[in-house]
Amino acid sequence: MARAVLTSKDFWSGLLFMGMGAAALILGNDLRVGTMARMGPGFVPHAIGWILIALGAVIAVKGFACDAERVVRLHLRPVGLIVLSVVVFALLLQPVGLVPAMAAMIAISAPAAGQVRVWETVGIAAFLIVLCVLVFKVMLEMSFPVIAGVW
Repeated sequence: MARAVLTSKDFWSGLLFMGMGAAALILGNDLRVGTMARMGPGFVPHAIGWILIALGAVIAVKGFACDAERVVRLHLRPVGLIVLSVVVFALLLQPVGLVPAMAAMIAISAPAAGQVRVWETVGIAAFLIVLCVLVFKVMLEMSFPVIAGVW
């Protein structure tokens, strides 16, 4: 029974959700929560943190109760590429801008899927970049460069 739980995808997914919720609570600990009528800057991070913890607990318990799909093997290469791509995006956003940072993120994360279809990846990248520029820069007017030194 214990071995089955430790190989359950639901159990590990639940732990991941709870860990992310706990991280939101810890990182947002210094923000004022406020009340429902007067929400502070920490209200949403705290609410999302508690929701993630509760959802994670439900999913983890499901891993105990049900015959869930099992983790066969952890694939480190895709996980590493995805994490690396997010770190690279975060490091590049301010110095070079949104478009180059997103292009780098997509180029690094694309091989995580296995077979890379170049034109398909370029098309998806173009769509995502245009969408993000429209949403974050045009509609939300966020203050980061689209392309450093240009816009």
